[in-house]
Amino acid sequence: MAKGERKATFGVTRKRAIMASRRSRALALLKAGYSTHEIWEQVPEYQSLKSLEADLRKTLKSMVERPAIEFIGLQFARQQDLLQAVWDEALMGDIKAHEAARATINDQVKLLGLAQTREGESNSDVQIFINHLMGDDTELEDEVEE
Repeated sequence: MAKGERKATFGVTRKRAIMASRRSRALALLKAGYSTHEIWEQVPEYQSLKSLEADLRKTLKSMVERPAIEFIGLQFARQQDLLQAVWDEALMGDIKAHEAARATINDQVKLLGLAQTREGESNSDVQIFINHLMGDDTELEDEVEE
């Protein structure tokens, strides 16, 4: 690594550390009940009130998203376990296992937000794909014939 590259990396790291410190102080003041204007007066590193508010919104949003993403991952893993438990029987023709597998896949699609296109409309392409995975190609064949 060249000497100049190390300096650039150090500069970026230092800048991130300063931003993290600034963000941490602002968030602590917000949690303590200070208004954004009061925070802006006490944390002079923010260039404007607007930049402080944007940074706080971004920080608060990430604090909410992280646990939600972890929850979705946990739920998806559980659904994968359920699907694995019935998959072989479903492929062998067991109707109850087939329906359980289809329901689990539908739940996964909903969990990942793939089932909605706009304002509650079903995504028929996703449904056709799920049906195809489960060996029901009637809708797929109908589209090919058209």
